[in-house]
Amino acid sequence: AARARGDTTHQKEEARYLLGLRPAESGSLKAALALASSNFAEQREPADARLLLEAALAARDAAAAEPALQWMAASRIESVALAALAGQVKGLR
Repeated sequence: AARARGDTTHQKEEARYLLGLRPAESGSLKAALALASSNFAEQREPADARLLLEAALAARDAAAAEPALQWMAASRIESVALAALAGQVKGLR
């Protein structure tokens, strides 16, 4: 219902659902990545960066993670979890 109204409030939760509970379904990983990317464009917090990095890894799309990687560098965030995910994403290149 929210999506039909153009409400994007729950993109993070929907992406997490697709990644965690329905990854084997056709198109779920690409849909999760699209939602995570859109969410990160609106909300730039560590949890949003983590979701984008995880979605990019699952979809094996390093380029899609670039906004999160740039945000991490610019904000100088110190997070062991984000740094580990970023390293994995860079390994996809």
